[in-house]
Amino acid sequence: PEPYEFTGKDKSSHTFQASFMKPGFYWIEAIDEENGFHALSNPVQIFDEDPGKRLYWGDLHIHTEMSSDARSDAHTTSTYEGSYLIGRYRYALDFQANTEHHGLSDMDYNAAHWEEMKAITNRANDPGKFVTLVANEISHGLGDQNVYFPSDDAPFLLTEGKNHPYDLWEILEDYECFAVPHHVAQ
Repeated sequence: PEPYEFTGKDKSSHTFQASFMKPGFYWIEAIDEENGFHALSNPVQIFDEDPGKRLYWGDLHIHTEMSSDARSDAHTTSTYEGSYLIGRYRYALDFQANTEHHGLSDMDYNAAHWEEMKAITNRANDPGKFVTLVANEISHGLGDQNVYFPSDDAPFLLTEGKNHPYDLWEILEDYECFAVPHHVAQ
């Protein structure tokens, strides 16, 4: 693309069109000489023919205003809905899961919030273009587990008094989901 100068109307985001004429790997480079900023995009691979398999970019661990630790420790915190807009349109992700903490603090989200979070996640889902997963991060005495649900529904999990991952796994046995250890207690 031709050089572009951002204006206030862009609100820090602008869509560019690019065409690649030959197979290979390409990167988009952004340079702001005035402020010394230089950034390189994720690689784009161009094929002569459909490769069958593709590389997708995503983020499976995002905290928003719904996580008490993000509200207290982060310098910037997105809204739950805004995070999906940022992931899809600013970062051009292919998939995303917001994994809000639960079981970490008395200020965690409640069952009513969870219903709204699921609804927002499902509205943001655009199969084949931007895939969202209903997910959360459950905290317990030995660390945290990110739990992902492949369907558009998931239970509100109460884990108070559960201090071991085995307790969480026992709760999850009745649901189609998978849990990934995020970090263990120190």
